[in-house]
Amino acid sequence: MLQSFSRNHTTCIVVLCQSVENCTRFREGHTPSKLDYIITKEENQIDGLCYDAPLGKSDHCCLSFVFVLQSIESLAVPRMSQCNYWKEDYEAISRELDLVECILN
Repeated sequence: MLQSFSRNHTTCIVVLCQSVENCTRFREGHTPSKLDYIITKEENQIDGLCYDAPLGKSDHCCLSFVFVLQSIESLAVPRMSQCNYWKEDYEAISRELDLVECILN
């Protein structure tokens, strides 16, 4: 949903996602309606939305879902090789570097 409104000469654009697609209220003698909403900033923040039986004498179904705080892809940390600087042969490295001719301008 994209909604724009103005207040005191400031224009704001609000982008929100509504996840509930089916009717959530069922009352005998009435047309089923959608009265319950789950509104988030991003579409992929709601996972596994289920429409469950009402509690007690309620005419609203229960909504159960998983709210995703962070995706698995964003949690993946690239594996970086760990250097063990204590295993290096610094004397051999120094000898190799002595053979390199450096020209400074």
